[in-house]
Amino acid sequence: MKYLLLLLLNATVLLSADRTYECKLYSSILESIFPDKKVIYVWTDLPKGNPIYDIKKVIFVKEKSKADILMIQNITKIKTDKIKFALSYRVFNKYLHDIIGGFYWQKGRANLIFIKSNLDKYHIKLPHNMQTFIEHKL
Repeated sequence: MKYLLLLLLNATVLLSADRTYECKLYSSILESIFPDKKVIYVWTDLPKGNPIYDIKKVIFVKEKSKADILMIQNITKIKTDKIKFALSYRVFNKYLHDIIGGFYWQKGRANLIFIKSNLDKYHIKLPHNMQTFIEHKL
């Protein structure tokens, strides 16, 4: 019984650490894209409870037209000129010519990629610490 409790406690701590890491990463991504904004309006199709909902300077909107950025996990037909960011590999591939980048897990590894041509299209200049994640050719 004692070992089961230790196992559960370790799993809880690890999940909490992952959640904190993911929240910090989302926060860093959004602050890099919108360095001058005090509040960032985000539309997402992620379910409530996802770490993205823990970011302090983000307000989630229900209408895509009111968002500064769309953070998309599932493939949907989205026709808007708003900035798009993929949260899954499938969405990244589908919207490759339309998104500024993506963050997704693949084979147990986190992948963060920004697409240079689409960053230029929206006049986004990432800070130095994010430059290594920019792909010039895809």
